[in-house]
Amino acid sequence: MQQLQNKRNFNSKWGLSLMIVILFISSFCMTTLAQDWPTGVHDPSSMIKCGDKYWIFATGNGIYSKYSTDMITWKDGPTPFPYVNDTVDFPAWILKYAKTTTDQFNGYFWAPDIIYMNNKYYLYYSCSVWGTMSSCIGVVVNQTLDSTDSSYQWVDQGDIGIYSSGGDVNAIDPSVMKAPDGKVWLTYGSFNKGGIMITEIDSVSGKPKTSNRYSIANSWTGPESWRYGEGEGGCTFYRDGYYYLVYNKGGCCAGVNSSYYMVVGRASSPTGSYVDKNNKLLRMIGTPSGGTVIFKHDDSRGYDDRFYGPGHFGLFRENEKEYVTFHYYDPNWPYPGQPAGGPRLGLALLKWDEDGWPSISMDFLDKGVYTVKNVNSSKMMDVLNHSATSGSILYQYAANSSYATQKWVFTPLGTGEYTISSYADDTKYLEATGANNDDEIKVASSFTGAVNQKFRLIQSVNGDIVIYPSVKDKILEVPNASTNDSPLQLWFNTNNNCQRWAAAVFNETLVVNDTSVELSYLATTYRGVNVSSNGVWKLTVEDDSWLTVTPTTGGSGKYGLAMSVTQNDLTTSRTNKVTFRTNGGLEEVVTVVQTSSFTSVNDVDILLLNISPNPTKGIVKIECVSPALLTVYNNLGTKIIVENLVNDNTTLDISNLLNGIYLFKISSKNGTVIRKIVKQ
Repeated sequence: MQQLQNKRNFNSKWGLSLMIVILFISSFCMTTLAQDWPTGVHDPSSMIKCGDKYWIFATGNGIYSKYSTDMITWKDGPTPFPYVNDTVDFPAWILKYAKTTTDQFNGYFWAPDIIYMNNKYYLYYSCSVWGTMSSCIGVVVNQTLDSTDSSYQWVDQGDIGIYSSGGDVNAIDPSVMKAPDGKVWLTYGSFNKGGIMITEIDSVSGKPKTSNRYSIANSWTGPESWRYGEGEGGCTFYRDGYYYLVYNKGGCCAGVNSSYYMVVGRASSPTGSYVDKNNKLLRMIGTPSGGTVIFKHDDSRGYDDRFYGPGHFGLFRENEKEYVTFHYYDPNWPYPGQPAGGPRLGLALLKWDEDGWPSISMDFLDKGVYTVKNVNSSKMMDVLNHSATSGSILYQYAANSSYATQKWVFTPLGTGEYTISSYADDTKYLEATGANNDDEIKVASSFTGAVNQKFRLIQSVNGDIVIYPSVKDKILEVPNASTNDSPLQLWFNTNNNCQRWAAAVFNETLVVNDTSVELSYLATTYRGVNVSSNGVWKLTVEDDSWLTVTPTTGGSGKYGLAMSVTQNDLTTSRTNKVTFRTNGGLEEVVTVVQTSSFTSVNDVDILLLNISPNPTKGIVKIECVSPALLTVYNNLGTKIIVENLVNDNTTLDISNLLNGIYLFKISSKNGTVIRKIVKQ
């Protein structure tokens, strides 16, 4: 939660408007907004699991909580500090720190975080007076998050000694981490010279082990030497020998005008020093600090990038996946005093580059070909009448592997968005249509790059996905949960399985039996290349002026190809390429080399070549400078013999060949010679 440098920067008029914002965020987050996805939340904690439910805690009166069984639909949970007589019942010790001569903490808690240790859930929270650094951090403990359990009871641990009353430290935005050595560390801090702090925590009491605290990151914004006007919401975690710190620069709490963005650095020790990918320190005095940008709104796209001001990174690990929670300001929802930008909960994956640095990704599916089955009806996402023509609407039909229209190509764009194209015709893409591009999805005649042709996914913990247009809040569904053949539409989340889809990878195959073809200079048709695939493929010829291939465009299944070449009267050989590509992107290339007529008969014998007798009834003696490679072709240009010549004198028996003319091609480091040999 954003704070000012100190009280002298606090303007009472601005303070009043910010308090209105606080009240809005509270009411926004605590009210179900006609649907449970996307859900309203600000400053979310890391996710944590209790039983079969996933929990987050967030800024709000009494500490706001939400739970989910699938990480998609979230329901309101109970607060640790409920209302008593219309007032949040919070611990009295908080007012020792979160109080000024004109104002005091009123039960609106900021930016909590939670950890399970010592067989209990420790929920850390921060309390403050807006516009000041009269702040503190506390912790409340429970044996369970299940409010129906008899042991459910939140117990506050009192004053744990983390507070601020001016100076270089602001005690808000706690985040807690357990290191691989079992030590527990609390990260906190905001908008000042000390910036992001870290201190070791006792895993039983939940309190700092010592008075030692370390400044590990800040953000000087100048021009005054004392101004550190950004840098908060830090979160530390460990992986493969490094401690990583993600925190926010920029400013929050202004809807779509929020400038929050996330940066990352790492260190070999939890106490630092932390550096970014360019080895620049995250903590610097009187000069801008480092930090590799890991998540930032693309201002050039405007509302087409819905993720304004992403902040408050949280990390949850389960089943070898790393889930990232964060808030962002959504232009689809209102924000007081701003054009738009209600705060929402975001879900992403943490992925790792080869250099050991993380990235935040909303690519829940890898690029590939998928069948997409409705979880409720078990029918497949298809198009009307199995025809991927422009304007066709999406339909569900019973599964039939012979229909290429029941396969879809998902291509991530690197922005958390996907294009979805028809596997039956990879020039046809899906697009959202209707008055606001949120009624239904149809097949478009081409890909234009418009935002209504881009889609986003969320994947639940069981692998099912939700599909929705990039900038809209409606989900692809089967209306009325029908199990009949029926059209699909876009609708608000109802948490029904008719809006959930099971995407299964279609493992394409593409096999070409020979990727290197050598033909004589003669005009001929070669039939030695076979292509087989379990999908749809097409072919292209690099230079079709002298090479044609039948079938000319492509097909499916297995084909024997006919490659026809014209006579090569050039003084050199010529090369061509035939490319086979499936609609899912698999590719094979056949290289075709046709020799030159100029070198085919009575050449200068650069190899000291002699082949005798010629004609022959079967036995030929080949004299040449070895080593060399012998290739024999019949009069159709088909390669029938390939043999390495390791001696200067070699005897070859061709008595099993039919009578006729054969081309003997001998190649070595000295050159290539071709001879016509007559078999009688």
